Amino acid sequence: GSDGLFDNLFDREIVSTLSIHSDVVNAAKALANLASNHSKDSSIDSPYSLEARSKGFDVPFWKKILGMKLTGGKVDDITVIVGQVVTSPSTCILDEIPKTEEVQGTEGFWST
Repeated sequence: GSDGLFDNLFDREIVSTLSIHSDVVNAAKALANLASNHSKDSSIDSPYSLEARSKGFDVPFWKKILGMKLTGGKVDDITVIVGQVVTSPSTCILDEIPKTEEVQGTEGFWST
């Protein structure tokens, strides 16, 4: 995912969202939608707002006195790609690849 995903979603939110979607397309859409919603929410604690506060960026002092703090997501482009690793029977095609010495003009190019 892009920084638009990771600035707005914590790892636990990503894992939780992935755990309820078995289809990679739906999982990617769900993550993108959740990140987009968080990016526009000024009241949530996000990875972005936590990091900003840790670097000294926060609300003005008078707001801190009132108990306020920097919160909210970060509006940004959001890209999500979800892949799924599966095991399945496969055929080994390595036996079908010719050895170097069997391919004319490749002598010395590869070593076997």
